Amino acid sequence: MKRTFIAIKVNASEKITETFEILKEDLNGESVRWTDINKMHVTLAFLGDTSEDTIKEVSAMLRQICDNFKPFDFSISKLGIFKSLNDPRVIWAGIENSEKLSGLFSLIKSGLDLHNVVIEERAFKPHLTLGRIKWIKSKLVLEDLLKRYSDYKFQDVNVTEVIYYESVLQSTGSIYIPIKTFRLS
Repeated sequence: MKRTFIAIKVNASEKITETFEILKEDLNGESVRWTDINKMHVTLAFLGDTSEDTIKEVSAMLRQICDNFKPFDFSISKLGIFKSLNDPRVIWAGIENSEKLSGLFSLIKSGLDLHNVVIEERAFKPHLTLGRIKWIKSKLVLEDLLKRYSDYKFQDVNVTEVIYYESVLQSTGSIYIPIKTFRLS
């Protein structure tokens, strides 16, 4: 069994890299586990523990979908959090102009359903996870950062491929190993 997920890799622009450093500096001393900027991605589906047979089925399904899906763009803009300002858990950068991304997700979700691969049943909210928050003493600093970057555009992303990853958990963080890369055509 391998722990797997399907995602779009995002190469961080200078703007998002600078903002990431500001976040880390302004939230220094808070309990936040920051994402490795070189591992940034938009998760389309987290499959969890997956057998080799299922990996083959999912790979074939992804090949078929990607062979019939054109490259597209989306924008990364604004900061947000999951849960609430009183109990923040994840700080993220949002995805805009994502109709094509939502369409790609829907096709993948339908394909997974056909293969009886169960993923979380919640609304698709594409985002880049910047950090996972254990606790924050100064919620005012976090609130100020969210306001400061509420209308900020970080970068445009041109999507030309979907990657099926294995996630290997380690004490220093997860390692993402591409199982297969599927070009959009």
